[in-house]
Amino acid sequence: MLPSLFTTLSYFCAGRDFRMSRRFLLRQIIFAIGHDSWVMDERDQKIFLIDHKTVALRKTYIMYDTNNQEVLKIQHQPLNLHKTMTIEHQGRTVATVKKAWLTLLRDKWNIDMNGGPDLVAQGNLLDHEYTISRDGQAVAQISKHWFTIRESYGVEVYDEPLSAIMIALTVAIDDMMHSTHDEAKDDRQG
Repeated sequence: MLPSLFTTLSYFCAGRDFRMSRRFLLRQIIFAIGHDSWVMDERDQKIFLIDHKTVALRKTYIMYDTNNQEVLKIQHQPLNLHKTMTIEHQGRTVATVKKAWLTLLRDKWNIDMNGGPDLVAQGNLLDHEYTISRDGQAVAQISKHWFTIRESYGVEVYDEPLSAIMIALTVAIDDMMHSTHDEAKDDRQG
C-alpha cells in the first residue's frame, strides 16, 4: 500500500523551521528550456531549484532541494485530450492537474491528489492572481502583487507540509496557462 500523500510530503518539511504561513518567490523565466531557477522564501533563502528539461518530447520540470535531491517531477502528459500535467514523487504520481472543461468568469484547474482530498485552483490564472483550495478552504494564494521584481510572483502556502506540492502545482498551472495563451495568440495570428 502506498503511503498517504500527506505522510510522503511531510518528508520534504523535516528539519525546517516553518511558521503558520510561508511565502515563496518564483520567477517566470523558469519556463525557458534548459534554464534553472531558484525558488526563494521571504527571507531570500534558496529553497528549491526548478530545472526545465525536455525529455522524450515532454516538457519536464525537476524540483530539487538545496542538497540537490529530487523532490518532485512535474511532467506534461501530451496524449491526454485536455491539457494535463502530473506531479511525481519517487516515480509515483501524487497529483494530476487538468484544466476544467467549462468555467464561467474565472479560470479553473482541477487537481486530483492521489491519497488525499482533491484541490481546485481558481481565479485569474494568466495574471497570477488565484487561490488553490481544498474543500472550499484556501491552502495557497498566488499573487504578482507581493513582489516588485519583474516577471516574478509569490506563492503563499497556508498548510506548511504542502509547500513543495503547492510550488509544483503553481509551476504546472503556469506552464499550461502560458501554452494555452501562446496557442490562442498563434491561432489569431495564423
